[in-house]
Amino acid sequence: MITRDDQRNFIRMAVNSNVEIRFEDDEGEQQVKGICRDLSATGMSIDVDIAIPEGSQIRVHMDTGGVVPALQATCKIIRCSEIEPGQYHLGCEIIEMV
Repeated sequence: MITRDDQRNFIRMAVNSNVEIRFEDDEGEQQVKGICRDLSATGMSIDVDIAIPEGSQIRVHMDTGGVVPALQATCKIIRCSEIEPGQYHLGCEIIEMV
């Protein structure tokens, strides 16, 4: 049986790394910290403690500790799901690697 995960065009790699997210909302530029759970060539999933509306554009910075260059990407929020009170899981499409 083929599941949704089996239909992905790119393999997702478990990461579990701290990220910093910046985005604009009605109050101006916001900065939040999160945990990138997995990463592929076209997307990533991130856990955060605030809801970010679907369709929002965010900038993600992941420090790699110098092993490889830091990841910096512009992403679009495809999905924002509450996983428990005050905790949200973001499904992000990578628009551009910077």
